[in-house]
Amino acid sequence: MKLELATDVIGVASHALFGSWIAERYPTPESAKLQCAEATAAMVAAFPTLRRVRGHAMTGIDFRPHWWCITTEGEIIDPTAHQWSAPPVFYDAMPEDVEEPCGKCLDCGDLLYRSRGADSYICENCKPNVTAMASADTQTPTKETTS
Repeated sequence: MKLELATDVIGVASHALFGSWIAERYPTPESAKLQCAEATAAMVAAFPTLRRVRGHAMTGIDFRPHWWCITTEGEIIDPTAHQWSAPPVFYDAMPEDVEEPCGKCLDCGDLLYRSRGADSYICENCKPNVTAMASADTQTPTKETTS
């Protein structure tokens, strides 16, 4: 993983070609919110020299899952950076062969991965407990009759 300082980011106003494309499609923070995967895919389709990168962006004091683009010169183009009130300070790229989590376990909060058998919202470790609790909740008490 390479941590990149966000001073290399080309913003909407910094690069005429990329900036106008971003401004046309994501003019407001609300239009950019949670659109990083879609926006970067569309941007790479429009500008084939860009490379799409997945990782985490540091905004404020939090690292958030995020997608951005990189030019052949290594400059960061982030079409949705303006979704946050404070722009990202760092970008931390993930290796391309690392699987992206498909969710979090609703019981314990662990990340879920399809390659590890995740087929629901509960991890394998929690399934027995959650299944037992669910079946206990669905059993109706039987009424005893006395004769």
